[in-house]
Amino acid sequence: MSFIHKSIADQIIWHGELDSTNNEAVRLAKQGAAEETIVAAKVQTGGHGRRGRNWVSEEGGAWFSIILRPNVSAEYIQRLSLVAALAASYAVNDWLDSPDENPAAVKWPNDIVVGGKKIAGILLESSVSSENVDYVVIGIGINALQKELPEEIRDTATSIAIIDGANGVETAGIIDSFHKFFMRGYQAFIRSTASEEDAAFYWSAFKRTYRLSSATLDSTVAITEGGETYTARALDVGDSGELIVELRDGAQKAVWAADVSLAYSESDSHCAQKTYNKGDSRCADKR
Repeated sequence: MSFIHKSIADQIIWHGELDSTNNEAVRLAKQGAAEETIVAAKVQTGGHGRRGRNWVSEEGGAWFSIILRPNVSAEYIQRLSLVAALAASYAVNDWLDSPDENPAAVKWPNDIVVGGKKIAGILLESSVSSENVDYVVIGIGINALQKELPEEIRDTATSIAIIDGANGVETAGIIDSFHKFFMRGYQAFIRSTASEEDAAFYWSAFKRTYRLSSATLDSTVAITEGGETYTARALDVGDSGELIVELRDGAQKAVWAADVSLAYSESDSHCAQKTYNKGDSRCADKR
């Protein structure tokens, strides 16, 4: 039985194996592929994440990329990373047995975690000319049916099957879930760039929703950039998707491209999930 809706079935191009769904989607985008075209693969031999980091993409995961052609200024593109990450967290929760007890959450800028362990990631690539956007490709990797992960990432990553078992889980259905949630956010994203009034309304509404699923905001984080690591309190996301933090001296700073991790030990990983740690004294000093 397939859980994928007929409305997007014709938009998905399936492959048994690719080096990277993003690479193939970029190639198709350059050839004029339509918006919402989705490239999916059972296996990626060269999957990668931010800063060229390797992403283990063996059979069992949902590995796919979507092509977009938003008619917006290039300054807004990084917002799409947040929109995609939120949609990915919703898609994961769609397939978890008990998402209210142990929900997927977004770790800025583009990781999805469950219980402090990474379950999904996002990679955005774009082509811009004269400040106009030619295309955007968003790659999504979700650990789904893998009952065991490579030893080198077992302590830091997880999958839907490891959490709840794989009964009834389909990678095609996960892609369908992501598409459903992402297109709602994408339409709001487009509206948020239409006018100054719309920008204030739609982006503010998105940020309120994003905050509810964030494992980063309202938390103390460790930030590594330029070879230096420091701690700060994550306050908000800015108009271009940057992370706004408060330093120890009370000054605020925008973080654009850095490694950001939650500043708590593995034994306190439950503190990332704000939906069920309210009032927990163990989390009081992590905020």
